Amino acid sequence: MHPGKVKTLIMVILIVSASASAFLIMETTGTELSIVVTDSMDGEPTGYPIRSIPKGSLIASERSPSDIQIGDVVGYHTNLIDGTVYHRVISIDGENITVKGDNLDLEETIQIQDICGKVFFVNEPLGHIISFVKGNIIPLLTILLGAYLLLSKERSDYKGREREEK
Repeated sequence: MHPGKVKTLIMVILIVSASASAFLIMETTGTELSIVVTDSMDGEPTGYPIRSIPKGSLIASERSPSDIQIGDVVGYHTNLIDGTVYHRVISIDGENITVKGDNLDLEETIQIQDICGKVFFVNEPLGHIISFVKGNIIPLLTILLGAYLLLSKERSDYKGREREEK
């Protein structure tokens, strides 16, 4: 096999292995990744560890959190939408937790058992990159394949000229 193809194969194997390892770690540690689709948490920065969450941000949340405190951003299921909502805990009263989006006036009281995660990581640029790639995967793969074929052809032509010169 050509050394260039071996390097490419090794890179593909490394990327696939790293991705698989990341997903395995997430699964075993109870971590879930999401992209924020609304601006309900994009308010003024707070004094809490999760200051605010702009629309399009990548968030990582701990599934089945054991300790919920005021100021935490939690994910929960609601009848209002199909999916998970992430809002800040503003009060706790026994099994009832009141949550509110930083950019909203509406408060909602939920049961502690409705919480499906607690956010511990936010990254806006990474979220936008992932969203872009997910939304454009076919064109991006086409471009990458085309570039690979062009570079392979160019390398082959170059090596052919090198042999002719010798």
